[in-house]
Amino acid sequence: ASLHILCLWAPATFTWQNLVMSLGMYAATTIGITFSYHRNLAHRSFKIPKWLEYPAAYVGAMALQGAPIDWVVNHRYHHLHCDTPLDPHSPYEGFWWSHMGWLLDDLRLKDRCGDTSNSRDLLSQPFYQHMEKWYGLHVTGMYLTLLALGGFPALVWGGAVRVVALWHVT
Repeated sequence: ASLHILCLWAPATFTWQNLVMSLGMYAATTIGITFSYHRNLAHRSFKIPKWLEYPAAYVGAMALQGAPIDWVVNHRYHHLHCDTPLDPHSPYEGFWWSHMGWLLDDLRLKDRCGDTSNSRDLLSQPFYQHMEKWYGLHVTGMYLTLLALGGFPALVWGGAVRVVALWHVT
């Protein structure tokens, strides 16, 4: 909710530079989620070298949809129980749960699909262990970098408008 509230400042902080920065970060993090988290990590649709896999996953983490292991566990569990009451973002829970609630209610989500056994491929890699443990620190670092480089307007456009738009699309 805090990012949605921060978006209320978007009109007052608008500049073309902030819009371009926001669109660039939006494109990068959308690719990070769809190319890395979804297609590469969750489905293993293709194999890429680690020098490309890890940075792509890191950029995906900046979409604020969770650390790679958590996201992959949830997505693989989703495919196992698609559109049933056991689906992590089940339509049986209502529109708001399937649209956004699953992303915001971490405890309920972990209760539903907290078993990470479906992601041993990621759990065995130190990079993903690190991202899981320090995810919040990396996200905080991104927000502090935005603030340091562009002040409050960059925080609004690169940290809130971009993320909220991405949440509603992915």
